[in-house]
Amino acid sequence: MATPTTFDGLAATISKNAAIAAEYLRQNNLPTPSLLRGEALDTSSLPAEIQAACLSLQSASLELHELIQGPRAILMNFSTNAKADAASIFQFALPQRVPLDSAEGITYAELAQQTGLGQSALETILRAAIMYRVFCEPSQGRVAHSAASRLWAADSVLNDVLGLKILDNGLHVQFIAQALERHPQADEPANSAASVLHAALEGKGEKEQRATWFEILEREPARSGRARTAMNMMDKRDGVSLRYLADGYDWASLPKDSLVVDLGGGHGDAVVAIANRFPHLKFQVQDLPQTIATAPESISQTLPVEFLAHSFLDPQPTKDAQVYLFRWVFHNWPDKYCVRILKTLVPALRKGARVLIMDSVMPPVGGVPRMLEREKRYMDLVMLANFNARDRPAEAYESLFTQADERFEFLGIKSVEGSELCFIEASWKG
Repeated sequence: MATPTTFDGLAATISKNAAIAAEYLRQNNLPTPSLLRGEALDTSSLPAEIQAACLSLQSASLELHELIQGPRAILMNFSTNAKADAASIFQFALPQRVPLDSAEGITYAELAQQTGLGQSALETILRAAIMYRVFCEPSQGRVAHSAASRLWAADSVLNDVLGLKILDNGLHVQFIAQALERHPQADEPANSAASVLHAALEGKGEKEQRATWFEILEREPARSGRARTAMNMMDKRDGVSLRYLADGYDWASLPKDSLVVDLGGGHGDAVVAIANRFPHLKFQVQDLPQTIATAPESISQTLPVEFLAHSFLDPQPTKDAQVYLFRWVFHNWPDKYCVRILKTLVPALRKGARVLIMDSVMPPVGGVPRMLEREKRYMDLVMLANFNARDRPAEAYESLFTQADERFEFLGIKSVEGSELCFIEASWKG
């Protein structure tokens, strides 16, 4: 068993070997490697002892990075970024088959017998994963849990999230190029990488009607279950808490009995959060019939909230509301559909009515720390792959209102401290 490493020990190794490499570069008048200017260090041409120092530096830096990340982040990165076969590990439930309570684990032969897979293939798959701290090999011919794989095996919610990342989102992102080859404009949900891929897997021809990713989820319980689990987990993050919706907007300034319409509002969680704080307002929740049919009846019995079956792609039936609210809706739709959604409101709007969007706003390149931006940019790729949609930068929101109707007055974007979502607001000039 390897000796446990510590921050101090890794830092000392990094410091020692970085000093060795830096001193060699100085003595030989070689450029310092740079990620900005393009200077690179060709380690293959260095003396053996300097190559060894560079390899130790690289390994210790990686291990320190992984140690700081911890098992959960290691799994999240492994599921989409590793040079390993995460899909087979999930598909054949390998984490759940390795004993949780045994340091010696299970032999590859026993695991092959359990799964029906060839032992050679299993060894190839699992040993590649071990290089990313998922599983370990305590002795020749046996596989056991690492901290990361043990977490995977024990946490059913995390297992669903990893399944979504591996078999759904990750696969769709890899298919973006093929989808763009067929549909370069990327402006229809049914032309997304997810839709094109699943149509191909079903043997559909190019001219046959394809399902959107939402429709695919509706008809496939395993996929929809994974997606629902992931969304529930995301909704529990403090950064998307509904308290930011209730506390971050000036609901108190609206006149008594003002009507707030929440489009795509699901079972009314958002308006309940507002209604509990601002009882002088009235609310209507709109969503598709199958969603409205399962909304809790107790909400309308205790709060001034009504439910209406309506698609926000169709003309708005409720006129003269004070606020039309879209929370976490627009990032699921291509630009032209967002413009269409706004246009459907126009006949129902009275002068001074507000359209309030609460959604993510993509920062400019370099606007947030690189590790955070990498994750944001990857999720932007996921939105493209699944829906041909995106997390928009600030300027794109103003453009949506301008394209929809020049009578919209864009009021700007407001961020709320602690919230991952921003308020984007426009007023109807009439």
